[in-house]
Amino acid sequence: VDLCSGRNVEEMRWNEGTQTFSALGVHQEVSRTLIAVAEKENLVLLWDTRQKDPCMRLTRSRTIRGTALQLLFNASGDSLVCHGSSSTLVWDIRNQQIGATMETRNASGRTPSHVSLLE
Repeated sequence: VDLCSGRNVEEMRWNEGTQTFSALGVHQEVSRTLIAVAEKENLVLLWDTRQKDPCMRLTRSRTIRGTALQLLFNASGDSLVCHGSSSTLVWDIRNQQIGATMETRNASGRTPSHVSLLE
């Protein structure tokens, strides 16, 4: 959506069971923009805005049922942090595999609402 005019600029399809998602991440370069969306921790869809359909699906076991809370790209756009209610993952986007997994709950048993990516 163009924030100045309110017009729809580009439409992308989100058909993964519901019409909502709980986390959104954006990485913008000169030649492309990547958008990541997720509802659950076990599925992240990536779009290159030059395409109508998702260009990549990052999937984990269906037994992982946590909610995606936050998606963060690194500066180069080749890694994606997926912070969820049960775990935090670093995805290696180029190889479409998990680079690191971290426990989400802190010492008091709570899940932090946000994480930060320091490079």
